Amino acid sequence: TNKAGWTFRVKDQINGAASDSRIAGATAVVSGTNTVPSLFLLDAEHKQLTLCERDTNGVWRVTRNVDLPVSDFKGLQTVTLGGTNVQSVVFLGQNEAAWMPLAGDVWEFTALDGYDAWHRVQDPKDSTRWRMQLLGTDQIKRLRANTWENLAFYRGLEREGGRVVDQGDATKDGIACRKLAFIHAGGVVFLRYFDAATGRLVVTESESGVSIREQGEIRVNGLRFPKSIVTATRGDDGREKSVTLTFDQITVNESFPASTFAIPSLHSR
Repeated sequence: TNKAGWTFRVKDQINGAASDSRIAGATAVVSGTNTVPSLFLLDAEHKQLTLCERDTNGVWRVTRNVDLPVSDFKGLQTVTLGGTNVQSVVFLGQNEAAWMPLAGDVWEFTALDGYDAWHRVQDPKDSTRWRMQLLGTDQIKRLRANTWENLAFYRGLEREGGRVVDQGDATKDGIACRKLAFIHAGGVVFLRYFDAATGRLVVTESESGVSIREQGEIRVNGLRFPKSIVTATRGDDGREKSVTLTFDQITVNESFPASTFAIPSLHSR
């Protein structure tokens, strides 16, 4: 107790896997029907993801460690991919995203480094079991276009070798819209429909028939970001399939070393 008359009481003690662990982030996830959620810790010192669970005596214990192929992440959070239950743990970087499914056999990581891009799939239970591939030219062009579409706020496409074409009035979801085509180098096209009355983005469509709808809003440093993104595609059977990505937190203007995005060594660690 200090002179002001208040007390500081530790309710729980949760440790990393080692005495020198440096925890850079943490997030809670629902564990089956348990009333107490599990806790994932991002250990920057040992380049690991640590799973902690409370035992029958109420003590938090480390139950699993998963080695990470890249360690320069600055944040950790849970996301919902459809449905209402948390299904994945996401690691955050500036021009990258990686996620580990909480059900399934592998987790995946994709990175874009200028005009290079790569994709790695790894067994979360065995860091020696992984495979990596360099992405082709068409895939890199689409990744670059996707990155611009998410970060440029509709301005400056001409500097990237693309152009914006006003395709006139259109109706989408029963709303009178203005249709703009964002045409990127390599023939990647995004059609955006803006509400003619308010300027609100109604829907985005790709040249491959994918539709993207933004829902809700998160404001960060005066910038507006969607709370969730719903991506819908049609399968060969004509049925529509959709995936919803919901964001819990967004950060901007963080600095990352160039090595974060560089193609990693092909030998196993």
